[in-house]
Amino acid sequence: MLKGLRISLLLLSTVTLVGCVPDAQNGENNISVPPPRIEYANVWSAQDGFDLFSRGSELIRATREAGYMSFTLGIEKSFPGYESLIQDGLSNRESELNSVFKGGRSPAGQSPVTNYFHIVDLVESDHSVSATVCLYTIQSIENSSDRGEVFSTATYISLENSEASPGPPGLIDRDIAAHDAAAKFPPDWNVFGTWRAEQLRVLTADEVPRGCTQWWSERFPEYVKRTPDSRTLVPPEGYVPPVMPVAVQYPEWIGPGDVS
Repeated sequence: MLKGLRISLLLLSTVTLVGCVPDAQNGENNISVPPPRIEYANVWSAQDGFDLFSRGSELIRATREAGYMSFTLGIEKSFPGYESLIQDGLSNRESELNSVFKGGRSPAGQSPVTNYFHIVDLVESDHSVSATVCLYTIQSIENSSDRGEVFSTATYISLENSEASPGPPGLIDRDIAAHDAAAKFPPDWNVFGTWRAEQLRVLTADEVPRGCTQWWSERFPEYVKRTPDSRTLVPPEGYVPPVMPVAVQYPEWIGPGDVS
């Protein structure tokens, strides 16, 4: 089935404070805040030859997902460590911290969609990692006015490490079709560790890697290039976008790797 997608960076979940619970030891009140209810899912793939579960790929995935969650729920509800990631190291600062990476709680509310992300041009070492992430989205609710997404969305992510070790990758999700009961979304540990963002940038249509165009074409062969030399793909006349239930998140954030 086509795994297509329109980017819906407009997602919001409400968080309800649970009533105060007395602390039996010191008499103080503790307020527990449940994790946000997420109505969307992210499904990842990678260019041939790249390991989706390497430490570098994991950092790229976490950065892109955390930016999306930051926009939809607010940065305080996003991945642990994400705020430090983008504040402590980013060289291009606010000019690049647009809605894709920071945002601040979309007023339109969550939309139940599946985001399909694809990693291309990954370069990683113990001290740096960079890649471009392509995207498309599939809606779960039919919209008669929807004529199909224009495929031109890609983001460039570059991170640097302040320590000698990159840190261990998290536990591998070995089942693309099933939810793991141990998974957390967002994760309850700091995936980023000692890494900091060096550059986060939405690419222009002319900058989109050919690897993204190839990926979109493989999944939507009926799409056509906007112009013969264009890297942007557009739906044909009369196109009806696919609709599907929200998929299972893949990979899921099951747990941190062994640090022993």
